[in-house]
Amino acid sequence: MFARSLNKIFNQKSQKLTVCQLGNPVLREIAQPIADVRDRDIQQLIDQMLITLKESKGVGLAAPQIGRSLQLVVIASHPNERYPHAPQMEPTAMINLKLISPSMATS
Repeated sequence: MFARSLNKIFNQKSQKLTVCQLGNPVLREIAQPIADVRDRDIQQLIDQMLITLKESKGVGLAAPQIGRSLQLVVIASHPNERYPHAPQMEPTAMINLKLISPSMATS
């Protein structure tokens, strides 16, 4: 069922969103929390971000990167020509993230 809904999202006629570049002031703002995760506008934004992510051949996209100062990130990692060793994972939206503690692991 999830795969069918993703196909529906990716087959929409929505346009790819413009990704902000380094120096854009929105990238320095403190992102605002999202009050209602079920809000239709938020759901549409998530869909548009997934489309933009897929068309950009990226693995993650934060709302400030598309000019929206919101605490929202989408991740849809899969191997592609830009990231051939990326892990395969289902598209995931993360809203109002909180860092609980830093990892002591290093690579």
